[in-house]
Amino acid sequence: MFPRSLRVWRTFDARASDPRGAFRRANRDLISASSRSRSPIASATLSLISDGAAVTFSSDITGAVEWKSEGANPYWGMQIGHNKQDIEGGAQAPLAPPRSERLRLDSLIDGYTRNAAFQFGRADQLGSIEVGKRADLVVLDRNLFEIDRYEIHEVHPVAVVMDGQIVHGALHQESD
Repeated sequence: MFPRSLRVWRTFDARASDPRGAFRRANRDLISASSRSRSPIASATLSLISDGAAVTFSSDITGAVEWKSEGANPYWGMQIGHNKQDIEGGAQAPLAPPRSERLRLDSLIDGYTRNAAFQFGRADQLGSIEVGKRADLVVLDRNLFEIDRYEIHEVHPVAVVMDGQIVHGALHQESD
């Protein structure tokens, strides 16, 4: 399926840790890649997306202390993948080459949502807002597509909805 020669440094294969086999179908044509600019696979992510791979993104957070840092914030990862620059320094931060591998914002959002649901074998229930799927979603304080590319990391959820119920924050209807 992927004609380009690619050395994959890290792939996610959950078959060994998934006794029910939920990942088997997804693992046939899925490569999970890191969006970190220093990762060798990050430079090939755009090629994978262009070739039709369901690429997913997440943080590399593994410990309880790290969860309290901004590194667990998915919007940090989106900004880094979109700009190919570290957060510190903003537009003046060094650009991780090649510049042509800056990821589109919609591809990053897909990587955190619909592609992640596909990876977990739950695309029929999660990953997009559609009739018949669970109502799991996050309402943000700003529209990611209308803000400056260097402000993405500052976005915060105002409400988290799971199974149609608000579990964090609140929804407020704007008045005309």
